[in-house]
Amino acid sequence: MTSARRGALLQVPSPAVMPQFQQQSLRLLKMANAELRAFVAQELERNAFLERDAGSAGLAAGIPRPGSGAGSGISPGLPAMAGGGSHGGVAGVSADIDSIVQPGPSLRDHLISQINADFRDPRERTIARGLADMLDGNGRLEGDLSAAARALGCDAGSLDAVLGKCRRLDPAGVFARSLEECLAIQLDRQGRLDGAYRVLLDNLDLVADRETARLGRLSGLDEAELLRRMREIRSLDPRPGAAFGHDVVPAVVPDVVVDRAAGGWRIELNGDLLPALTVNRRLYAESRGGLRTDRDRDFIRNQLRSASWLVRALERRRATLLGVAGEIVSRQEPFLEHGLSHLKPLTLRTVAGAMDVHESTVGRAVANKYLATACGVFAMRPLFAGGFHCDAGDRSAAAVRSRIRAIVESETSAAVVSDGRIAALLQQDGIRIARRTVAKYRDAMRIPPSALRRRRKRAGAAADLRGGDI
Repeated sequence: MTSARRGALLQVPSPAVMPQFQQQSLRLLKMANAELRAFVAQELERNAFLERDAGSAGLAAGIPRPGSGAGSGISPGLPAMAGGGSHGGVAGVSADIDSIVQPGPSLRDHLISQINADFRDPRERTIARGLADMLDGNGRLEGDLSAAARALGCDAGSLDAVLGKCRRLDPAGVFARSLEECLAIQLDRQGRLDGAYRVLLDNLDLVADRETARLGRLSGLDEAELLRRMREIRSLDPRPGAAFGHDVVPAVVPDVVVDRAAGGWRIELNGDLLPALTVNRRLYAESRGGLRTDRDRDFIRNQLRSASWLVRALERRRATLLGVAGEIVSRQEPFLEHGLSHLKPLTLRTVAGAMDVHESTVGRAVANKYLATACGVFAMRPLFAGGFHCDAGDRSAAAVRSRIRAIVESETSAAVVSDGRIAALLQQDGIRIARRTVAKYRDAMRIPPSALRRRRKRAGAAADLRGGDI
C-alpha cells in the first residue's frame, strides 16, 4: 500500500488533539448502513450546500491471485450473488411475498399494548418496555439481567418486581428465562403448579426420554397420574411467542462485494447503499453576494464548512472500508472460495499494521458491516479471531466451530460422538484442540452434551413432542 493511500485512511490521534473533522470521520466510519443513510438524509435536508452527486462512480479495487501476475481485473457494476440474489438480500435466500406484504402483529406490539394499559407507574412502564425488547421470537427472555438493570437505570430488585408483573401478560409463558420456567408459568396461570409438577419440570430430560420409573420415584406419583401429567406438560406451549408475527427485519445488504476477476479478485463497495455527495459551491457563491450582515455570512460559511467536512468524511469512510476489505481478501483466499471452514486466524492488529492505521480504526470499519462472497454474506467483525495451529495451515476459531457443527450434524442414533471423540476427529484433520475447548465451543453453539443428544435420538422425542423442546 502506497504512502499516499495510507494518508487517505483514518488515523486515531489523542482525543485531546483530535480535530472536529476527524471525530466526525470516526463516528461515520462505525455507523451501520441504516444509521448512516438516515444521518445523510438529515444533512441533505438541513444543509442547502449539500447535494447528491449522480455522476460519481463507486470505489473499487483489485487483488491479483497469488502467482497470477495479473492486473487488478476491475470491472464496472456489482456482481450478482450466488443463488441469483440481488444486492439487497442474502445469497441463496428467498422470501414468501405474502409474509412480507401482510405481516401479522408482532409479539412486541402485542406486549407493549398490554404494558401501556397495565403499568401505571412511568418508571415501571419503561423497565417493562426494556424487558420486552430483550425477548426472542419465541417469547424467551435473553441477555444479562444485571446489565439490563444498569442500562435501564434501576436496581436488581426493581427489575425483578417488574419482571414478575410482565409474566402475568399474555400469552402465558412469555418473559421466561428457560423452557422449564416457561412451562411453570403456564401451569401456575392455570392454578396447577404443585410440588409434583415442579419435580417433572426439573427433570424434563427424563420426561422427554419417558423415564417413568425414575420420575415415579422422584415425584411419588403412581404410573397413571404420572402419565397424565406428562401428557399435560406436552400439551403446553414451549414457544408462546412464535404464534405472533415478527417485526420486519431488513435483509442483510453487503457493504462490500468480492468477486472473481481475471487473474484475481475484484473488491467493490456497494454504491447502492449510499449516494455520493458533493458541495454546491456555485450556490454558496450566489448566496454570499446577497448577504448584508456578518451573522448571515458566518452562518453560510459554517454551512459550507459542515458540507465539506461530511463529503470528506464519507470519502475517507469509503477508502478505509475498501482498504480493510482488500487486506481481508489478500489473506483469506481459501475462505473466499470455500467458506467459513477455511477461514484463517486474523486479528485487527495485523490488518491495522498492514494499513498503517490504528487498530481501533479497523475495529470501527468492520463494525456492523457485511461482506458478500460466492459462499454467502458474512458479518465482517467475526472474521477477525484467533485460531489453532493445524498441520495443513492455521485455522480460525470460526472454522473450527463450523467443523464441530458438521460432525454433530452427521451423527446417527447409533453413533453419537463425545467431546473427546470430536477432539480426536479434529486432530485427524490436523487441528490440535483440547476436549474442554470442544465443550466450550459446543456450549456456545447451544449444542447439547452427547449424553442428552443420545437419549433424545434413541427416544425419538423430537418427532413426538411439540416443537422438539421437551
